[in-house]
Amino acid sequence: MGYAFSNIQAASCLSCFAEDVSFLSSAMSLWALAGLQLVHSIALSPISLSWCAYACASMCAHVLAISFLLLSKPVSCNAKVIGLDIQQDLINEANVLKPLIDDEFALGAEACKLYACDMTDKASFSNFVKPSSVDGWFSHLVFLHIPLPRREESFKNLFGTLKSGGRFSIEDYVLMGTEKLLPNELKVLDEVVGACALPTKSEYEATLRSCCEKSYGRQQLEISSLDFEDMSETWTTYTAGRRESFAANRAVHVKLHGEASAKMMENFYNAVADLFAGGRLGGAKITGQVAARSA
Repeated sequence: MGYAFSNIQAASCLSCFAEDVSFLSSAMSLWALAGLQLVHSIALSPISLSWCAYACASMCAHVLAISFLLLSKPVSCNAKVIGLDIQQDLINEANVLKPLIDDEFALGAEACKLYACDMTDKASFSNFVKPSSVDGWFSHLVFLHIPLPRREESFKNLFGTLKSGGRFSIEDYVLMGTEKLLPNELKVLDEVVGACALPTKSEYEATLRSCCEKSYGRQQLEISSLDFEDMSETWTTYTAGRRESFAANRAVHVKLHGEASAKMMENFYNAVADLFAGGRLGGAKITGQVAARSA
């Protein structure tokens, strides 16, 4: 059994794979938990499941904690974790905390390995995740940070890891309807959120289907099922509540991290809450499955 987490750009990610199970996921613990929920929703024996999850994160350590919670489940196979992140400093920090988690869950030192890797680069990616080797991947708020050409390379790499019948789940920003973002919203997305080239639902679907068919796996694949769940209302409520919670506890953040850090987070939380409240930015959970392409 294997679990993995990885990251690109400002997003943190881990990639896992092993003899029987592969799971590629990432990010802060909440996002990793979302991946966990997805895996548990699949009615398959853990021994026959191979998942790779790919998601946004800024702290590998949080993902590590969740990955080891998953790995500590009683399963009859040998689990391994390979962690990939584009930022070497995050890998270094995660490696400092990893032994603590190893001890907490009575795992061997070889259960998890972490490496710096650019998930948008085929050569770098293929050093750690082999083609057609996993049963699924998960991503949370990663791709919005990646310019389109490199974003498409990421999709090709990720789809290339899937076996026929593999599944994937993405949570990401999308544009709502046909109404364009206002100039000030585009500026905030670029300068505060670090988002670029946000697609509509139809544009996102077309990109996924195209990249799946052009993926770098050992077999030709196509998306056999694809579903978009509108998360806009949920995320609008969440981001508004997060802003309120931060404001109520701002003094604590200043004491722990300093005024500059608190101000940066305050600006970010305010910006994202305002963007979703404006009604032109939306969120989506995209789930799907691939199959061997018909001749």
